[in-house]
Amino acid sequence: PRTGWTSAGLNTVEGVPMKFAVFDVDGTLVKETLSFRLVESLTEKGLFPPADFDSILAVIDRYKRKEATWQERGELVVRHWCMGFRGQKQAGVVAEAEHLFGGGLSDFREGAKELVQWFNGQGYYTVALSRALVEALKPCQRQLGLKKIIGTELEAVNGVYTGNLKVDLRPAAAKKELLEKLIQAEGLERAGSYAFGDTEHDAPMLELVENPVCLHPNSVLKAMAQQKNWKVCESVAEFLAALPK
Repeated sequence: PRTGWTSAGLNTVEGVPMKFAVFDVDGTLVKETLSFRLVESLTEKGLFPPADFDSILAVIDRYKRKEATWQERGELVVRHWCMGFRGQKQAGVVAEAEHLFGGGLSDFREGAKELVQWFNGQGYYTVALSRALVEALKPCQRQLGLKKIIGTELEAVNGVYTGNLKVDLRPAAAKKELLEKLIQAEGLERAGSYAFGDTEHDAPMLELVENPVCLHPNSVLKAMAQQKNWKVCESVAEFLAALPK
């Protein structure tokens, strides 16, 4: 399909506002938590303070034992990202993310690239919306062919992290609010659009589109999907097989 811009500067396909497909990343398109793997590797190489990494491990453990909420886990993890990266050079983090995630598709869910490419081929605006660090998301954007990524962004001045946040996805409504801003800024069309997520924390994003898809869902999201009549797919192959030929 022909894509372009209207006189108002909005994305269009054949003069009609462009539909979009938005994807959560961790657990949905990839098998593990990208930012954790990146920070773990940086710690091993002396580029992230072990004390902050240990604090991250501790809050994740508390969350697994149900002694901390999802929101508390997110608040503390991001706080230690900010403290741990402060004063570090961004280039070293970018290079390590490229080393970890830029060399192939082994970290991705089976069929993840085919899924994104199908939507690209149909003229959709494809975007990843994740709490993951943008440094970890950028190699994934290139590997999968996503048109845009939105993730946690740490402020850097002259190539050095300041310890401040530039884009914050900790608030529970953050994904919904950032997606709404993107829809407005790019002139995207909700009707006919898709969202993919794997946990109940993706629900605010799923509720914004006509076609919510619970991909590799946990038990909570699966129960929610049954109540809301959302599509559930245990694999990318299952979703692709149901598409019109």
